Amino acid sequence: MTFKNCERTLARALISIIKQTTTPDCVILIDDGSTDSSLDIALRFEEKKVRVFSDGKNLGLATRLNEGIELTKTKYLARMDADDIMHPERLRKQKEYLESNPIIDILSTGYYLFIDDPFQIVSHTNFEETKLLNFENIAKGSAILHPSVMGKTDWFKNNKYDALLSKCQDQELWERTVSFSNFARLSERLFYYKIDHPVNIKKIIETQLCSAKIAKARNKSDFKKYKIMKAYAKIAFYKSCQILRLEEYISNKRLERLPKDRMLIQNAKENVKEFLKV
Repeated sequence: MTFKNCERTLARALISIIKQTTTPDCVILIDDGSTDSSLDIALRFEEKKVRVFSDGKNLGLATRLNEGIELTKTKYLARMDADDIMHPERLRKQKEYLESNPIIDILSTGYYLFIDDPFQIVSHTNFEETKLLNFENIAKGSAILHPSVMGKTDWFKNNKYDALLSKCQDQELWERTVSFSNFARLSERLFYYKIDHPVNIKKIIETQLCSAKIAKARNKSDFKKYKIMKAYAKIAFYKSCQILRLEEYISNKRLERLPKDRMLIQNAKENVKEFLKV
């Protein structure tokens, strides 16, 4: 896990790691130049299996992810973000699947979406079955939730993130490697993923600019023009929303469109509340 200025969310993310039913052999925490109390929080969790690294510099996510890869000595590497939460069975079930399917290099999962805190779950995925992912799936950009990924450490060591990208490092990596790699996704929801509410339009525009850049450099011809046009259409739309100050309106509309099984969400809220008790 890399972190920067996540003092409000870091402790609960770490608790969700420590309370896994399958205890990780090693937890690597890399500070990317935090200026709040995040580093102090991380250090409170440091022990034999939890290692904290900090050089006081802000080098960017991709660089820090690559550092984490080099520090990993275990057979598998699991990603995690400092504002998200793992389901308690996440590591066990992903590891079991990878052990039973050694051809798979990268494995993601289904997930719940929450805003602000994990008790405000607003939606969830409805993946029907565990499936192998091909280029068409990957190119859509939503097939793999990056922080839910577990994969072979050797695969990551041979396929690093592009440190020149400020956004979409994961998408660029998947598209660059899908032709010679095997990706899969579990249908089960084993992750709680925090989304911005209201939407962060600046972040969305930056992400779409990076998406267009990746499309120009990487995508197959059948997808290239479509991906570029889609990215710039989204940029135009969100810039218009920004000018008209419609952030709250489009944020609420997004929440309205998300799938909502109320019983499923209520059970997930109760489970995560119980799980995060210290």
